[in-house]
Amino acid sequence: NGLHILLKHVVTNGLTGENSDSAAATKVLEEISALLNSPELDGRIKLLIVKALCRTNMYFIELSKAENQSSDLTMTTLNVSPSFLVTHPHLIIDSLAALHEITKASATKFVSAPLREMSAIALECDALWTSSFEENKSTLLGIIELIVKNSPAEISYIMKENVKLVTRLMLRLRDAVEVATVSPERYFQAALYTLQEHLEWKDEKKEAGNRLTAIQIIGSLLINNVIDLQHDNFAFLVSSKGERLGDGVRINFANATLACLMRPGSNTGRKLNSVAAALLGKIMKSSGDKQHKWHMDLNDKLTAYYAKGSYDAFLDTLDRIAFSCPQYTHKSGFASKVRALLDKIFSEPKVIAMRLLTADDSVESTCATCDELLPFIPSLVKQKESKILTMLLGTLSRGLNMGLKSESKSLMLWRSAMCAIDSAVDMESIIEVREAHTRLCVAIAQVYPELANEAAVRDPLIRALADNATDNQRTVLNFWNLRLANENLVGRLRDVLCLIPSANSEGLWLAAACHLMLAVQEMNPAFMRPLIENDLSQCKFTPVSFNVTWRPGVTRTMMPLFATQAYEGVDDVSLQETQKQALSLLKIPIGIKAEDEDPIFAATLAEDFSPDKRLPSFARARPDKIRQPWQPEASTLKIGRAVQAAKQKKVEDFMIEQAKHGVKLTREYRTGDLPDVKISCRELLAPFLVTAERDTTLACSLLQELSQAARNESQFIIEDMSGGSQSHALAIVTQPLIEFTSTVAGKNSSLVQFILSLCEAIPEAEAPAQHIVRLAVNGNCLASGVIALEALIKAGHQSSQLWEALAQLSKSLGHDDSALLAFVNAFSESDTVEAIRQEIMGNLQDASKRYRSLLKSSIDRNAREKDLWNREYFRCAERLGDWEDLSEELTGASPGAPASESAEFNIPGEASGGSSLYTAVRVALRQPLTDDSFMENLVSDTERNQRILKNLGVEFALHALSKDGKDATEKFLSQVYKTFAETWSSTPSSAIAIRRKL
Repeated sequence: NGLHILLKHVVTNGLTGENSDSAAATKVLEEISALLNSPELDGRIKLLIVKALCRTNMYFIELSKAENQSSDLTMTTLNVSPSFLVTHPHLIIDSLAALHEITKASATKFVSAPLREMSAIALECDALWTSSFEENKSTLLGIIELIVKNSPAEISYIMKENVKLVTRLMLRLRDAVEVATVSPERYFQAALYTLQEHLEWKDEKKEAGNRLTAIQIIGSLLINNVIDLQHDNFAFLVSSKGERLGDGVRINFANATLACLMRPGSNTGRKLNSVAAALLGKIMKSSGDKQHKWHMDLNDKLTAYYAKGSYDAFLDTLDRIAFSCPQYTHKSGFASKVRALLDKIFSEPKVIAMRLLTADDSVESTCATCDELLPFIPSLVKQKESKILTMLLGTLSRGLNMGLKSESKSLMLWRSAMCAIDSAVDMESIIEVREAHTRLCVAIAQVYPELANEAAVRDPLIRALADNATDNQRTVLNFWNLRLANENLVGRLRDVLCLIPSANSEGLWLAAACHLMLAVQEMNPAFMRPLIENDLSQCKFTPVSFNVTWRPGVTRTMMPLFATQAYEGVDDVSLQETQKQALSLLKIPIGIKAEDEDPIFAATLAEDFSPDKRLPSFARARPDKIRQPWQPEASTLKIGRAVQAAKQKKVEDFMIEQAKHGVKLTREYRTGDLPDVKISCRELLAPFLVTAERDTTLACSLLQELSQAARNESQFIIEDMSGGSQSHALAIVTQPLIEFTSTVAGKNSSLVQFILSLCEAIPEAEAPAQHIVRLAVNGNCLASGVIALEALIKAGHQSSQLWEALAQLSKSLGHDDSALLAFVNAFSESDTVEAIRQEIMGNLQDASKRYRSLLKSSIDRNAREKDLWNREYFRCAERLGDWEDLSEELTGASPGAPASESAEFNIPGEASGGSSLYTAVRVALRQPLTDDSFMENLVSDTERNQRILKNLGVEFALHALSKDGKDATEKFLSQVYKTFAETWSSTPSSAIAIRRKL
């Protein structure tokens, strides 16, 4: 401390206290140099002098930084810019010489803090490496050799800093000896031979401290073009221009590195194996296509790994080599062995194997991989592993784009492969998988047009249109625009209806259809033109408080409506820049290794990296005193989750703050003013499209409006061309609508509502009544089904099947009078009509007798009319309370086994209605048929009888109550409430009678 204070005072004020006394101050520095060079002075005192010099140097560096910030300059006797020691290089050389002497005398096996700091200062002093290099080269070369010798460290962080220090020293030395005319390689011999000694270290317990460090240093020198290892037995020095210098140093790093690989059958040395294999890959890359003897030795070792069952070592070695030479796996013939392992390995090894097969993107290797993997795709995608799917789908799409086209017999393989992939990928998959799947479907549709209409190819392309989280939306839209009609909206509507979705894609079909319909308008230049060119008068700008955390996708698209800047101002480039800034905040903490990171440190460091002058406190301790600092199994794994959560929160806050900059001011408008001036149709409709991707109800409404626009456009065209022809406007849509209605599953209520609205708007299509009923029941849109059937009837279609379908839906809704009136039109026989008339008038006793007499008579009628007699007899008897008669009728009809249920179902809580199965339940509840097995069978088979339990919740609740089952009773009643709420919410408010019945 005293020497540091003395130096600080002398440099600042001189010996006499006057700033002009530089000669006396210089004399003090010369005396310090003399002490460092004195052979009689104890090494511990020299070490204290070096520490004082380092401390003084750091003091003036920090003082200079503070002055730059405050603009308050301090005059010094001696020059301290850029730093105290850099301006006095003789102190650096004397200090390094003293440290070299002290380190060798103490037999220290690590790079001490003073040695590290003084070496880093020497790197900043240009004079040492230029004008005075010849004078000081012995000291500098000795320090480099010493640091290389002591650079091994067990701690990854310290090892990385040592590698950085050695690399910078070797780069400085290379630049200094480039001008040497005779044997410049001799300056590197000592350091390179020391690295060779580390590589040949035999103590496996300390391999992390010697072999690992040597490999890291060699890799760093190779990456930074300091040495050239293309020759088997020589290491050549490389100039800053990439030219060889001198005759090279006789040394074989490749064979020594090859010896560091694991032995076949061994389970130790995995970390060393990874780093050594990575270095071999970099040496192989630098050699190009030139073959070396050690290549054969490497192939023999890999073959031995495979033969001995050391699959982890086999895959890890290939994987690390593939970082630098992705083509090695295929060129060396190991691709077939890797492919054979796919059925034997799982988890991470399987990911590595797939990465090896797909790493080489050359045409030959890609096509060969595709042909080899095609038959095994169903088994590869079965586990739904995201990384495997991403690599596999990307390779398949690349192969197809490169011209891969198998023989016609392989068409079945592609069909089964696409089905398996479609089952493995859905909207819950990660973005990379969905994007790769979309690109594959586009490629397969272009190469194999016969597969374009397959559901496994068509559905992903439909889903991609409604997936704004990926970057393929525009690509897929262009794909469909080339295949669908573009002349007008009605032609596009016809083609869109031909894209029938599967049950899994129904929820996204509406949003995709909206995109496809609006795409026709986007081709019109007027769609992009501003609606109004003039500025509004009396506009008032006020700050806006904008919540950007809710639906960021919607926020970005809504900007034109509320922001002063146009949508085009927030371009993709600026958005990508913001994302890059956010990602830069997610730096991997020390000790946490990225999964696909190159194990050679230098491959992940910046080009101008410089070593730290001072390491953290744990790095300055002796290795035997360190208590596991920053080890992954200690500190990192304990705080890893907390660190990552904090990082993620930081990124989210950053993105929110950046999004706020996009919306600055909003306008206050007068009544009648448009939302914005110079806004186009595209900007007005864009928010609806984005919202439609998230809200199927809005998507249904938007598509209905677009369909109406298509109808109006078509009507205008027809009237203009035919002079008022009576042909209906959407004639070309009728056949696709019939096929769509007959094929679609109807699991999504919004999709069903849209289709039924089309059936109502286009009654000329004569959509099959049975499919309208099916869709209305499956989609829980009974009222919409009734309206669609009524539209068909109003259009003049009066078939009995249509009236029966209308009666069926009306009865399911509880509108009994409408159902009976429909039956009157469906069955024109007088006896049936008279029985129905008595039921409508409320004469249930008379109606019951008539129905029963018709059932017992031998009148030849069709099965549907007889079913009506039976069902209405049951209904009348239930309402009259004739449970004994009903019991007799049902006892002979095998009531123990539930009969198949018709599409007509019961309303919860109703005392009558539904099919005969519902009647049997009510009878069994009031008067058991033979035993209690009938009800118990229905309750136990819950999955099969889900709708029965749903619509007979009241009856089953009473049954459970009679068995003292309180919990079961509450469960059934809660199901009744839920069913009522669903039915109410799905019924249009215009259907007043239906709502009253509910």
